[in-house]
Amino acid sequence: MAEFSANNQISASTKATPLFANYGFHPRFTVTIKSLNRTPPSLNAKDFTSKMKELHEYLRSNIRTAQDQ
Repeated sequence: MAEFSANNQISASTKATPLFANYGFHPRFTVTIKSLNRTPPSLNAKDFTSKMKELHEYLRSNIRTAQDQ
């Protein structure tokens, strides 16, 4: 629980949470039970990698700004 909370805190240098920086989304703290779906959702790898690349460029920019200050 403490680790989850720590990973959900916004960093002063990156302006993002560590979980968002690593996975590209913010996890939810609620539990929902969904009906069982036998087919897993397909992930478009190219879309995911381009989204993560864009996110990491944004984070690098924020880190450079923090270092300059």
